[in-house]
Amino acid sequence: MKSIKCTAGDQSLPPEWHPTDRVLLTWPHADGDWRDGLAAVENNFYALAETLLAITGLTISAATAGQASEIRGRLPAAAVFLVPSNDVWVRDHGPLTVLRGNISELIDANFNGWGNKYPAGLDNAVTAALHAENAFGEVPLVSTGLTLEGGAIEVDGNGTFMSRLCCLPTRDPQLSLQQLSEKLAALLGVAQLCWLEHGALEGDDTDAHIDTLARFLPGRRIVYQGCDDPSDSHFAGLKKLGEELSEMRDIDGQPYYVTALPWPEATHGVDGERLPLGYANFLTCNQHILFPTYGVPQDDAALACITAVAPDFTIVPVNCRALVQQYGSLHCATMQIPRPAANANGRGDQQQ
Repeated sequence: MKSIKCTAGDQSLPPEWHPTDRVLLTWPHADGDWRDGLAAVENNFYALAETLLAITGLTISAATAGQASEIRGRLPAAAVFLVPSNDVWVRDHGPLTVLRGNISELIDANFNGWGNKYPAGLDNAVTAALHAENAFGEVPLVSTGLTLEGGAIEVDGNGTFMSRLCCLPTRDPQLSLQQLSEKLAALLGVAQLCWLEHGALEGDDTDAHIDTLARFLPGRRIVYQGCDDPSDSHFAGLKKLGEELSEMRDIDGQPYYVTALPWPEATHGVDGERLPLGYANFLTCNQHILFPTYGVPQDDAALACITAVAPDFTIVPVNCRALVQQYGSLHCATMQIPRPAANANGRGDQQQ
């Protein structure tokens, strides 16, 4: 692990357990990778959307007018906008929301399809298109030249940032690690950047996004994707990841309480490729944790684990078996818009 200290900017990216105003979804469509499994993944999205609407506002990007009309009919409480997209992974192409005192700003970073692996021109324009349609009200949109993906970053709300060394530093290779860290510190309001060197899930093509591997929770806690099967190809890397996390210290020099999540059994897609099933890809939203399950025997143990680690949260299982067929999961498919601190009590539905 490489730990870099920097001067924090005067705005800050709040941790995910900060009160949420609304969550963004980019709806799947037949013109992308979902053409063969569209019905199943749409059912997955409707179940996810209905769960979200019970606890927060919801904004949806739909690729076609017919799709937008159907979603409005089934989800009348959601705000639906006609915005073209390449794929559903709004965690990476959606905006990051930073708070400057009581004022929110939306950060529109460059998204290049995880290092130009996939077409991403439409996805890269989603945030600006939603802003032009007044989807965020009067919250200003600020562009940054950085190539940045929401799934690649974690903050603990106390000045510490966590990511993977093999991911973001490859997106803007003209920057040294120190230069990148300084830019992220200024942008996100963090003072300590911990770059982890171990752990990855087979089938994940994001270059090991941190949200597939390790997540902060309140109370100086970290949960990470463990592996208890020595015969599995993931065993050594995830073991080393756990060791790195145990060595991490917060901004005050205190260790984190580190818990391994159960390891789901190997599962393969229709093409025979191993799917990146993982339990760290959950969404924290308004004192709830929406937790991915996959219809495998380890789901119950994983739910019991997160319930024990996060007793102050309501745990809501969401079956993501259809979603993971395209190598992402629940957190990858969502992006939260936090409330400004001045409005951090009550449900935020002001932007319909």
